[in-house]
Order: sequence, then structure tokens, then C-alpha cells
Amino acid sequence: MTPDRQAELLARWLQQEPGSAAPDELDEDAVEAVYALRPDLAPAPRLTIEQVLTEVCEGPFAVAAAARPDAARVQALVAWLEAAPGRRPGPEVDPDVVEAVYALRPDLAPAPTLSLDDILGAVTTGPFAAAPAPPAAEPLAASQPAT
Repeated sequence: MTPDRQAELLARWLQQEPGSAAPDELDEDAVEAVYALRPDLAPAPRLTIEQVLTEVCEGPFAVAAAARPDAARVQALVAWLEAAPGRRPGPEVDPDVVEAVYALRPDLAPAPTLSLDDILGAVTTGPFAAAPAPPAAEPLAASQPAT
């Protein structure tokens, strides 16, 4: 686009009502410069300052960790992850997060309470069922006729 065309678009835009959308053909740097020099021409913000500040994690505008709505859950998760392996998490830790942690860190999972022998011993049908005991053999004396 020629500089004359850019200047024409810019002049037309600056004559419109504040808050009017900038023409798409204008250079982005020119639009940003206009917004910086004439904030009344900028579009209305899509976020509130409160929404922005809730996302700040560090610095003087960071919300204290205890004030965050999910702070208790996060603290419980951190405490569990820093605890000795095998300790169960508290009820405030999301079960889906617990399963993901167990998948990534099996050393944190509690020790199993059943052995494979316990499980297989309870199977009554199918290929893993215990073989039935052979029938008891009858004593030979009882099966022979008396003479």
C-alpha cells in the first residue's frame, strides 16, 4: 500500500468517533502508536483490571497465595508432593491430579495391599482359576470283591 493511501486511511479513521475500529489495511505499528497517543481511540478493554491482577504471580501486584480461591488445594498438593513416598494425599487434592501424579511418579503411590497371589487365589472361573483338586482316590480294599 502506498504511503498516500496509508495517510488517507489514517486521516479518515482519526475523524471518526472515538472507539471506532481501525481499518485493517493500516500498519499495526501506526495503530498502536495512535492508541498510545490517543487512548480515547482505542477499543474498549476486554478484561477488567481485577482479571489481570488475579493472573499476576510475582511482584508487588501479586495476590497473596492465601487469598487465591484454590490456595488450600494447591497447598495440600504441594504438601503431599513434598511428603514421604507412600503417604496418601488429603481429600482436598483432586483425585484426577492424584492419578496423574501416580502415573508420573509411581514412587509416591501407596504400597499395594494385595499381592498377585491374593488376586489369583480369588479367581474361580476362567483360565486363571485355580485347578480343581483331583477327586479323592477310593481305597483299593473297598473296590475289590471279597473272596
